[in-house]
Amino acid sequence: MSQLIRSEPRFFAKTEAAIYVLENFHMRTWRMLADVYELEPAAAMVFLTICLSAGRPVEPLHLNADQTPRTVSRLAIAQSTGLARETVRRKCAELARLGLIQAHGRKGVAVAPGKRLSEQEPAVLRRALADAHQMIEALFRLGVFDAEESDLRLDAAS
Repeated sequence: MSQLIRSEPRFFAKTEAAIYVLENFHMRTWRMLADVYELEPAAAMVFLTICLSAGRPVEPLHLNADQTPRTVSRLAIAQSTGLARETVRRKCAELARLGLIQAHGRKGVAVAPGKRLSEQEPAVLRRALADAHQMIEALFRLGVFDAEESDLRLDAAS
């Protein structure tokens, strides 16, 4: 196992295919955010980055232990997305005007209460889960995961 399996052409083909699957998932997520929140693609990318940077969606309102909102700096958003800082600043201002995020001065921005994807309508959540499940199944078929197919089935009872 210590040999570099990564030098095999099959590894590179699987890696390239896996990257395609992941990029497609991110594009579907951006399109869904654009549809749900009526955003253009760059604003959807900034909003998704803010949502992901703020923490796990199961935590109430992405709060810190002291009950203050978790913020992310505009510079961190620019670095994460590859967008220019001025573009991020404009998109954050637009998202704040729409009530999707809250600006916290120099601390950065945070997702507004009730605006995370996990807090939206059940149909939106079903679409997000279906997209995620489709991505996981594709990665499984590519051999990225060592799992039984039954491990990837969504259990409707749980």
